Amino acid sequence: MASVAALVDQEIVVPDTGSTRADIDALMHEAVELYRGALPGRLMPNLVSAMAERPELARAVREGFLVRRREALTAVLLRGVERGDLRRDVDIELVLDILGGPLFYRLLITGGPLDDQLAEGVTDLILRGFAPDKPTRARSTRTAKEHA
Repeated sequence: MASVAALVDQEIVVPDTGSTRADIDALMHEAVELYRGALPGRLMPNLVSAMAERPELARAVREGFLVRRREALTAVLLRGVERGDLRRDVDIELVLDILGGPLFYRLLITGGPLDDQLAEGVTDLILRGFAPDKPTRARSTRTAKEHA
């Protein structure tokens, strides 16, 4: 139980590099480093199983570690919206799930590598998939003519 407490109580720093890409990438690399570590990597499958059996443990993990990690990611995503890197109507909860999904899928299901390529791939996916729509040149010209 001390191992779980150490994981749940882990401090999460919200990066602010001035770049949405660098901030998301920093948080993804931090998560990859954490879960490819020997203890957290071995602990997580057992923790997920125990969470299914013990609601108080599930609540502690969700209200502790997961809430803090999702708050840190939310702050980064909202800054990304303000910077114009992400759509204004972005579904933050969906983005949060996508950020964690591939990492936990590899950790718990496929056993695939938790590496820099995963962190960078997820960052690229978020920035491309939730980028603001850019007007095409033809649409921009028509809009300019309509306002003239």
